[in-house]
Amino acid sequence: MSSSGKISPYVENVRAHFENNKRKKDYVSHQAKVHSVAWNCDGTRLASGSYDKTVTLWALDAEKLNHEGNYKVHSGSVDQLCWHPSKKDVFSTASADKTVRLWDARSGKVTSTIHTKGENINICWSPDGNNIAVGNKVDLLTFLDVRTSKVKAEEQFKYEVNEISWCHDGDQFFITNGNGCVVILRWPDLKP
Repeated sequence: MSSSGKISPYVENVRAHFENNKRKKDYVSHQAKVHSVAWNCDGTRLASGSYDKTVTLWALDAEKLNHEGNYKVHSGSVDQLCWHPSKKDVFSTASADKTVRLWDARSGKVTSTIHTKGENINICWSPDGNNIAVGNKVDLLTFLDVRTSKVKAEEQFKYEVNEISWCHDGDQFFITNGNGCVVILRWPDLKP
């Protein structure tokens, strides 16, 4: 999708191609269960993360997905990944090895590693691309400043934190929890 919310002509053409051909193909890329999969902002790359500690990158052309590489830099499972909201070649991974890594998809290399306090299980980018939120197994949310690769804030919750997301405008932060609620916080002060 473009920044205006419209689907690009390229993506529409690829969609039409697959709809017209109705072919199915399995793409094997990991040796263990896959925990996460996501498309980049312009729909030209797909990344997946696995329990086998690897990240796989694929490029989409008009005919098929082309394998770009399998990368093992984490020492724990890659539990979630997400792409930068506007830079098509930048993504981040959250791992059980207590790190968040920023990647350049063109080279398949990590550009930054940020250490966190726990085994990370979820991650999301702020809409402006300046911050990343990462949650761990003990319900601690860590907010990272991507420009400095430093921790900006931490917030410990007394309930199970499941999924996290910023609103489109970036001034609110959403948490789904184990009590069946959606908690809405202001950003950046994290007040209800």
